[in-house]
Amino acid sequence: MQKITRATKIFFLILLIIFTSQRAWAIDKEAGPKVSLRPPLEYDAGKERDPFGDAPQSEKSSGLDGQAATQALPLPSFNIQGLLWGGRLPQAIINGKVVKVGDVIEGAQITEIKKEGIVLFYDNRNYTLRSPAIVKFENMQNKSQGGQDEKRH
Repeated sequence: MQKITRATKIFFLILLIIFTSQRAWAIDKEAGPKVSLRPPLEYDAGKERDPFGDAPQSEKSSGLDGQAATQALPLPSFNIQGLLWGGRLPQAIINGKVVKVGDVIEGAQITEIKKEGIVLFYDNRNYTLRSPAIVKFENMQNKSQGGQDEKRH
């Protein structure tokens, strides 16, 4: 009788594992998507307000005047004096203060500092303050175009 070596046993074990895993994969693939057998649920708020529906009119206004609650607060004045946006820690100089992402200035949180400008979150809204370099470039273009048009007339 031939003696089966340890290497041969390992080889056949690996083949067995590969064959059974491929067979199991093929069976799962043929079975298709699994379907949940749970019954559908319906939400019934009863006497309570439906949290997924519209709020009643009394909850929509938080002050004496309903329009005052929907009007946005005016954005404070921000003077961007510089941007450092390309490195690991983007920073900006706003109103003479060095700030980074996450800092709060004049009640507005800085969420992003990038080449195009700064994104602020203020009064539950996002605002984008454009880079002073981009604004200056656009103003120069507008002036040069306006100057040429004025000379033609």
